Amino acid sequence: MSMKTEPLKRHALELARDRSGPPSVLSAVALACALGSAFPALAQNAASAAQQDLDPWKVDIFYENDTRFRGKDATGKSVGLSKFRNTMQVEADKKLSDGWAFRSILRGSWDGVYRMNEDEFGKTAGSKSAADVQIENTAGPAAAGVGLLGPNVAGNPLSVHYGSTVPFGSGVGYTIVDVIQGQAGLPNLGGPGGGPGINKFIDPNYANTALAPASYGPGTGLRVLGDRWHSTTTGGVAFAVPVRPCDYDSRGCTDFGGYGDKKLSELEAPEFNDRLDFIREAYVKKTFGLADGTELFVKLGKQQVVWGRTDLFRVLDVINPVDYSRNNIYDELQDIRIPMWIAQAEWRMGGSESMQDRNLSVVWNFDQFRANNLGQCGTPNVILDAGCAFRGLKNLWDNGTTVSNFAGFVPPGTPAVLPNAGGVHFATNFGPNQIGLRDVNLPDWKLKNQSLGLKFEGVTKDGLSSRSMP
Repeated sequence: MSMKTEPLKRHALELARDRSGPPSVLSAVALACALGSAFPALAQNAASAAQQDLDPWKVDIFYENDTRFRGKDATGKSVGLSKFRNTMQVEADKKLSDGWAFRSILRGSWDGVYRMNEDEFGKTAGSKSAADVQIENTAGPAAAGVGLLGPNVAGNPLSVHYGSTVPFGSGVGYTIVDVIQGQAGLPNLGGPGGGPGINKFIDPNYANTALAPASYGPGTGLRVLGDRWHSTTTGGVAFAVPVRPCDYDSRGCTDFGGYGDKKLSELEAPEFNDRLDFIREAYVKKTFGLADGTELFVKLGKQQVVWGRTDLFRVLDVINPVDYSRNNIYDELQDIRIPMWIAQAEWRMGGSESMQDRNLSVVWNFDQFRANNLGQCGTPNVILDAGCAFRGLKNLWDNGTTVSNFAGFVPPGTPAVLPNAGGVHFATNFGPNQIGLRDVNLPDWKLKNQSLGLKFEGVTKDGLSSRSMP
């Protein structure tokens, strides 16, 4: 067996492993090393004894530390450490008998940011009380101007709705909805029980607005959707989203296709999961010579299939999903594609009278469905905050929450006592099972849910390349 080790050179900072670190670090590294030695042993048994002596294993081992810091976000607060990821990768190749070859890539990583900066990304991330989460309430100042809910004094509990923002859980509930409806001469819509087909609104905890309504859970561990990237007081609709790992706060946690329900240890070491993502590649391949002079290339196992190449975006390269949670769009695609169990065949037909070269490829992805990983809410890389929107909407359905700028100041049928009040809205407390993301249905692992792809590629005599994908 020949073996060499070399560090990855994509990052200048390289740190030695801390032997006194968390057990998950040592466990991940140990398992990666064990698997690195186990895979060659398994494939070795498949080759003939004579071939084993002629073609030794070729094994490369790489280590990388990626440490990053961020400055201030849109809230004006410095984020600090945003990544302390340690990665070990083992690549093993072996020529087998009868022209077959085996290749495997095993990768394990541990990111210490969830423990080293836990106030931003770990178990204490997000708000410390409901008052830390301010929800925009554009109708508040206009309502205060006409004394809609009584005097704007400390002794009036309803005056909380006069602010331009309100604490999480302090949007208008059934009491205010019914007041507005009553003034307009309309029937009650809210009430503790709501009505047929009517949203059930929840009153704030007027005795102590630092405490959210019971169904909302604590006012801790929350951020306003998108607050890291832009202002949340521009008149739009927003809501609070839970940001702590799912074993510390389960609100809004569900499987969105391989992400969205991860606990702290799974975020720290993401490859070690029930989909065996630490196996980056494990396949056999062979090229068969056919009687007519053409060739048939066959590749079977866990792999990446690349159809077409572009920088930063993908057009034809859509067979494998992508893990954007690793480093958004800034890592090489070969490092963030999610390998799948695939059977691939390519008929290399060679040239013809009008073509320099022709290839016909067939790909059968027989793996279980896997979505692009957009990043779990609360982790450092949540592309376009999509993962936070999903988690927040699921929490909105399951538990209810305060939605900014939702209930119009002048409901239909209300006398226009404020001609200039158009376009302002109250932050509104919705109850559970009213609006939001009710359920996530992922395809079952069945034959009808597997995918089959066909591609023809040719190069003309003039050197032009064309591709056809039915």
